[in-house]
Amino acid sequence: MMNESKNKLEKDAIIFEKLISKMNLEEKIGQMFQIGFDGAKITSDVEEMIKDYRVGGIIYFRRNIESIPQLSELSNELQKLSVNQGSGLPLIISIDQEGGIVNRIVGATHFPGSMVLGATRNTRLVKKIGQLIAKQLKALGINMNFAPVFFTTSSKVFSRASNVGSQKVILPLYPATAAFFTAGAVLGITI
Repeated sequence: MMNESKNKLEKDAIIFEKLISKMNLEEKIGQMFQIGFDGAKITSDVEEMIKDYRVGGIIYFRRNIESIPQLSELSNELQKLSVNQGSGLPLIISIDQEGGIVNRIVGATHFPGSMVLGATRNTRLVKKIGQLIAKQLKALGINMNFAPVFFTTSSKVFSRASNVGSQKVILPLYPATAAFFTAGAVLGITI
């Protein structure tokens, strides 16, 4: 399985290099941009950015999502536009889907946030949740997630703080522990 993945990556890298070598400077610069947009459908502005400026990525926000089928279709249509009429390369389609209070996809499984997962002290669970989030995003055509997130302050690392009733709850994690949990989440999300 590992050799198959490595071979596929090597083949993809060769194809990517050939496509990039054919681009002019403006097209290469366009590949470095990731854009957001209003609405749940491809707008003329988005179409122009993909066709004329060859942007390399799209970021989804809550304003882009009405339902699971709509989001899947939007991802597919954006990819077709980029490959067929844009740069010839697939887009990096991203979202910030951390779980907990950062849950942008309506109708998707609502996973717990980092504070709750850290409180379990169960790295296998953290990795499993990461895998499930990744599979869900992949099925929707999203290939980049801006998660997991851990916050640092002086010698301790904190997960996202949240209000419970009138008390603010913060779970402190020491750097080594936080690194361990972050690694578990990253391993899970990377499928």
